[in-house]
Amino acid sequence: MAADTPAVGSWLDVRSGAALARRPWFASAATLTLVAIVLDLTDSHSWPALIAFVLAGAMATVVVGVNVATRPLWVRPAWLALAVALGALTMAWWTAGVGLAVNHNTTPSPLLPLAVFGPLALAAGLFVRANRSSRDASTVVDSLIVMAAGGIVLIGVAIEPMLAASPTSSAHSAGVALGLALDLLLLSLATRLWLTPSAALNPAVRLVRWGLTLAIAAGVLQHVGMSRGLSTSDAPLLSISARALFVVSALLIGAASSAPSAVDVPAVVPVTPSINRTRVLTLLALALVSPLVIVVVHSSAEYQVGAGFVISLMVLLGFLVAFRVATLVDGYGDALRRERVLRVIGRELSGAHDEDTISQVIDEHVGELLDAGAAAAVTSADAQPGEPPAETLLQHGPADQPTPALTLTIPSRTARQLRVWSAAEYAPEDISALSAMCQSAGLAFDRLDLARKLVD
Repeated sequence: MAADTPAVGSWLDVRSGAALARRPWFASAATLTLVAIVLDLTDSHSWPALIAFVLAGAMATVVVGVNVATRPLWVRPAWLALAVALGALTMAWWTAGVGLAVNHNTTPSPLLPLAVFGPLALAAGLFVRANRSSRDASTVVDSLIVMAAGGIVLIGVAIEPMLAASPTSSAHSAGVALGLALDLLLLSLATRLWLTPSAALNPAVRLVRWGLTLAIAAGVLQHVGMSRGLSTSDAPLLSISARALFVVSALLIGAASSAPSAVDVPAVVPVTPSINRTRVLTLLALALVSPLVIVVVHSSAEYQVGAGFVISLMVLLGFLVAFRVATLVDGYGDALRRERVLRVIGRELSGAHDEDTISQVIDEHVGELLDAGAAAAVTSADAQPGEPPAETLLQHGPADQPTPALTLTIPSRTARQLRVWSAAEYAPEDISALSAMCQSAGLAFDRLDLARKLVD
């Protein structure tokens, strides 16, 4: 990874952001976007506004395509899918403008979400697939919770009105439903990118996350207009907002593809179980608030369809939340188990009368500390790695293929090391617990060394 990669938590370094702002294409496209928004506010059917939007989208599409062809971008197929999505968006705008000029059709086409959100979801999926940190079970469950809650809300604000509107054709309804499905898929994948540690993504992909988020918001507005049969004349602010969010999303994706960090391979970040209080409370709030949207929508007698879909999503949401709470309880249980074992180890080490007893205490409790078949050996600092004592491993559990030895330093006056062999991979929490055990062992060794000096 590049040496100037931003610290964890930043999504785009200042130098890259300033460089992008000075790029001629970015400044021109941003100016065209502002001009298009102003023209749209004055006349939503003006050709100059449509041309400005199309030019801004075309510039972003060309920039992404050129970068895909000329630069070794990280996960290049994902960037290619983004270029296809931006090209489809630009063509949809131009087609809509021609339809408006020829037959005065101002109803958004159902093909827009299909042509745009399909490639966007593919790109997000490729980014997720390329990053191991986003495959954490808690991250997957959390993204599904957001998807289920979002599906309940979208059914309430879009699907219900669309199904209740009798003039809506079956083809139009199918297009809207498929577009909503793609929107939910993109929402789930984008959530997984947002929940991925920032250090596991390069700054360019962190900027893509913002572009995907704005595209989802624009798609929701587009679906609301399509589901209610609204044209650009009926709801000009809704249409203008959707177009503005789409074009800003395109600019962000184009800027991300031009960032120097787009070629960087992110560092591998260890996957850790998430017990983030803000994250958990946010998920619980979504699970509680989203069904209220259906309650509000169904307070009107005309919306009485789609109940089966709503109930299915609510059941799924309930199971996901219950599973997430169960994983949190298991995580807290493991933490309590490690704390209890560390207290036992500390108490027995404080009463150890020789070095062999210290080594025996560590070896007896390391398997319980790691909750797996494990063995440990205290060695001198210059000792060569040895084979794991298989008979000790079998005392704690089967270990046909133990992981490589983990070597930790015991902080004592005499240089010592602790080598651990385990039947399972070491989680970050396990390494922290082993380090705490090494601290206790170091104090015990120093106590024995001091006692020998006093006797001498």
